[in-house]
Amino acid sequence: MPNLTPPPTFIANNSWWPAETDQWIDLKSNPAAHKQLVETIRQATTDAFKNGTATSEVIIGYAITIDYLLWHAWFTHGLHKSNAALIAVGGYGRAELHLYSDIDLMILLGKDFEDKFKQKLTEFLTFLWDSGLDIGHSVRTVKDAVTESKKDITVITAIMEARALCGNISLFNELKNATAPNKIWNSKRFYLAKKEELQARHEKYGDTFYQLEPNIKEGPGGLRDIQFIDWITKRHFNTRMLSDLIKHGFLQEEEYNQLRYAQEYLWKIRFSLQLIARRREERLLFDHQIELARASGYNNLNSNLAVEQFMQNFYRHIAECAHLVELLDENFEETCLPTRFKKREKVINNRFVSRGDVLYARNDKVFQNTPSALLELFLLMQQNKRLTKVSSDTIRLIHKNLHLIDDNFRKSAENRNLFVEILRQPKRIARELKRMHRYGVLAAYWPTFARIVGRMQYDLYHVFTVDQHILAVLQEACRLSDNTKTDKNTYAIFSQLPKPELLYLATLFHDVAKGRKGDHSSEGADEAIEFCLDHGLSQYDAELVGWLVQNHLEMSMTAQHKDTSDPAVIDAFADKVSNLIGLNYLYLLTIADIKGTNPTLWNNWRATLLLELYQATATQLRAGVPQDSSSLVQALQKSALDQLVKFGHTQTECELFWKELDNDYFLRHSDDEIAWHTHTALEAKQSDHPQVRIRQLTSRGCTEIFIYDRDKRYLFANITDCLHNLGLTVLDARIITSSKGHALDTFIVLDQDNKPIESKKRCQQLEQYITNTLLNSDIKKDASTTYISRRLRHFQAAPNVEIKNSPQTALTSLHIQATDFPGLLARIARVLAELEIKIHGARVSTLGEKAHDIFYVTTSDDKKITDRTLQESLIEKITQRISVPTPPTDQCINL
Repeated sequence: MPNLTPPPTFIANNSWWPAETDQWIDLKSNPAAHKQLVETIRQATTDAFKNGTATSEVIIGYAITIDYLLWHAWFTHGLHKSNAALIAVGGYGRAELHLYSDIDLMILLGKDFEDKFKQKLTEFLTFLWDSGLDIGHSVRTVKDAVTESKKDITVITAIMEARALCGNISLFNELKNATAPNKIWNSKRFYLAKKEELQARHEKYGDTFYQLEPNIKEGPGGLRDIQFIDWITKRHFNTRMLSDLIKHGFLQEEEYNQLRYAQEYLWKIRFSLQLIARRREERLLFDHQIELARASGYNNLNSNLAVEQFMQNFYRHIAECAHLVELLDENFEETCLPTRFKKREKVINNRFVSRGDVLYARNDKVFQNTPSALLELFLLMQQNKRLTKVSSDTIRLIHKNLHLIDDNFRKSAENRNLFVEILRQPKRIARELKRMHRYGVLAAYWPTFARIVGRMQYDLYHVFTVDQHILAVLQEACRLSDNTKTDKNTYAIFSQLPKPELLYLATLFHDVAKGRKGDHSSEGADEAIEFCLDHGLSQYDAELVGWLVQNHLEMSMTAQHKDTSDPAVIDAFADKVSNLIGLNYLYLLTIADIKGTNPTLWNNWRATLLLELYQATATQLRAGVPQDSSSLVQALQKSALDQLVKFGHTQTECELFWKELDNDYFLRHSDDEIAWHTHTALEAKQSDHPQVRIRQLTSRGCTEIFIYDRDKRYLFANITDCLHNLGLTVLDARIITSSKGHALDTFIVLDQDNKPIESKKRCQQLEQYITNTLLNSDIKKDASTTYISRRLRHFQAAPNVEIKNSPQTALTSLHIQATDFPGLLARIARVLAELEIKIHGARVSTLGEKAHDIFYVTTSDDKKITDRTLQESLIEKITQRISVPTPPTDQCINL
């Protein structure tokens, strides 16, 4: 028997563990018993983990135990007499084996490997598979292995980590010698290939460790990043363990401890995850996050769910890991590939120098002698456009001196001026604030920010943690100042800002109070005002920043959830904003906030909604008084008539048709929409069939469907169900009924891929399909079958239905918040039809997993819904119809 490491006590101290060779020989002839032994080993390994054994001991102990199984199988199948070697590669080669991981093997064959052993080798592998072991293997000669390793970076990486288990060990030594760095893949070439591999992997996961469902192995900050450092240093220093890097001077002892702690933490999460999933799983899916939080001992708090606490802790760990790997990667380039850094030193000031694009501290005492240099460094990085990196030794000095950022440091006028000056720079603000965050300086200088580092919100709408969201919003706000990255209208508005730094301060504070019991906008506003005054801003500027934080959701809510064609809505919003300066700041903050919340949220439709609200409000503020609605209607009709005359229509017939419509219709539509609708209606005079027209709204990035038909009780319900069946997403709906009983219904939609319907042929097919459906619709048919995605199952909430009657309007507004699912709108519409509720318009908004739909309705005789019984019946029926069953929760494990 080779000199195998003894199995761990949680295995060896059991009576079922085969202690004698004869027992192993018996197992060879009894595959069922061997399979039972494998299951028993796995259960003992699981029990050891649940009983508190360190995860590193568990996975190393499991790997060692598998060594025994493989050695005895190799021996009992007679392969010890062959000229072959059994080699462990991959994670198993590192002696790190999780229960559901593949057991990767390389079988090396000598030149005189005899044919009679080929069958034994096949029987050996079959025996292992029949035992329930997940074996992955390759069979190669040394020459084959060397040839493959020259071509494939993954093969040479596997060989570097390989361990010889049994057989002819000289074959393994021959392979190691033939693949040494002086033969193939020298240190520099290997590093560049692994760095390219790392960058491609990071790009695949969005270059962020803040994923809603992060991959703990492959994602940024995950186990692969730690292995990256291990691999490149193994190749360069010829080390076997990470701890060996300390004596080489590459790794500081504290950094080694950080890496080991991060690895142990991720191993524990991974082991727990796979126990819950009962399979090999590397993703922290929503299916498992709640169970992991429970198993880790977290409990729901009033303002912080258990899963949010668990994920905040997780994000903080992988962020620290990612930042450390970044530092060590930079250190490797500087110290192990010095030819890249042979640049002439250029003195910047008494504290810093540069070499090429890298900033260096001039000595180890820089921050001790001048603590303000901890902020000055970032200002210098902004002001010197050639600088893109900070040296690894300087980063280490920053970490070492973070304790200098105390209350006295924060109260220093010099440091406060430095921080504001960073926000006043014309370029690279977001880049350096992000760097400040990575190095720990931002959280140290601004303790409020430290509280929300890694904090997540358990929904599909917020794809970033709060700290990353704030910095993403800041970055989007900074991009608005670049005319190459924003549209000309937005850039023109940004150019009018008297002090852009006020916008940037508002982005920093707008969500910083998330996770507290109170209103985060109000608390953030109070803190913003205090911060601004402490940092030397005027009372006016401080209050403007506070007002922006307090109202940062107002413009988005108004644009997406209110009927902005209603002059009363514009009047109320203009009163709240009060002046053009505030409107400009709020408009830009709203754009940046939406873009920085979720990359999929911003589209031409939302851009148009905000711009139209901005323009209408700006007009109102410039005029000083609300625009007279009658003069606005006259202007719209005149412009529409100019277009209709070109289609051959007379002024008389147009005005006659318009008499069927009240002013509300004209106020809710543009002049070209009025002309389009009128042309369609006048052409349809001789037909009883519904008229369906589709056109592109290129500027809005969506498609408009107009339906002109005799009004019927279930018309809107049938239309929405039809649109659902076609896979169309409804963004907006305007419902008008003429005095002669015709419906003029307009729907703004996107196709299944969230894009406008671009094919003219498809538009024609849709027109025909909708027409046929409306001609043959069955009013008794309920909305189509509901389905929900895997992700959506974990974010279901009870629907919230509210009925509101405002004295400023003749309509009742019906507000519905619910878990979004295909067919939701159709189900609501059918309930309204059943209760004979008349729909005048709808505003549809979906954010992540949540739908917020607003319907403007009346009774069938055009009166507000004020009857208490009808209101209760309406709320009850909608709630019942749109509720989606909650799936059962899997039983969790206890860690």
